[in-house]
Amino acid sequence: MTIHSPNLLQPCDILLPRAVANENGDPYCLFFVDDFLRLELKESLSAEFPEDLLRSRMGQRLAVNVDLEDGTDDVELFLASSSIWRSYLQVWKSKEVLNDLMQLFGPRMRDRYVSWWRPLMVHRMKRRSRLNVTVFLSAYRTGFRLTPHSDDKFKLLSLIHYLPVAESAANGHGGTVFYRPRRGVSRPQLRTLTDWSKGLRRLFPLWLAPSLEASLDRRYLDTDQLNSGQQSEFAKLFAELKYVGYRDNRLSGFVKNDWSMHEVNLENFPEGELRRAVLINIRLQPTLFYRAITPIEQCLVKVKRVFSK
Repeated sequence: MTIHSPNLLQPCDILLPRAVANENGDPYCLFFVDDFLRLELKESLSAEFPEDLLRSRMGQRLAVNVDLEDGTDDVELFLASSSIWRSYLQVWKSKEVLNDLMQLFGPRMRDRYVSWWRPLMVHRMKRRSRLNVTVFLSAYRTGFRLTPHSDDKFKLLSLIHYLPVAESAANGHGGTVFYRPRRGVSRPQLRTLTDWSKGLRRLFPLWLAPSLEASLDRRYLDTDQLNSGQQSEFAKLFAELKYVGYRDNRLSGFVKNDWSMHEVNLENFPEGELRRAVLINIRLQPTLFYRAITPIEQCLVKVKRVFSK
């Protein structure tokens, strides 16, 4: 049944209270807001969450993320049939919400850069044409594991809005574990967990990287063997900071930086139930260095494959 809320979402429903800023202090801004949307709005979104669409996209895999602006027929049909979800997407993409998020978290976004990069990156962040807000539907199921990672280097802010099924059996499972760097850990020590230890980038000094993307090798089946060497290195560098649980109508988020390591492990998630969420990210366009070096690296990989045959 399609529910048409009499009061569709407005920017004021999304604007965040100033109290969310930096609950846990350094090394990065981590926060969550419970009862994020008014009850009637949340219930309308939950009732019309396109679980069939996501299950169809997922197939036999354990996870799927679907861009609400990918223009495919199934997504367009879904948005055409759901006024509340069209409104939800439009509000997250609105100038009012983007300006609010940048005013609230802009100082923390600036601090993520090494000092010599800050003036340039702050200038780029002030130009709204350089920013892009993405909104993805997300569905994971039992057995999925996303090992510790800091998120894409071009993200500025990562938000997740949980919308579990009614009377979810998750019971505390399905949330996100966040980590903090241990005392005295330096940025160069992080290099071994980043793409700056591979390809052409391993030849460049680390100060050329305005932001790093760190991760352990990702594994999506809990039966897979993780890289023990990477796990040992990660344990030397990071300790658990906080677990943010999978709770209905909770919005959690953080400012992405070199240290924003987090993990999702659904080993004990209920069989048959999907971990349902919306992923909202503010992204900055890649720097000239990344735009120049990435196609060169991709070309070298292709050449290597040809000569290895």
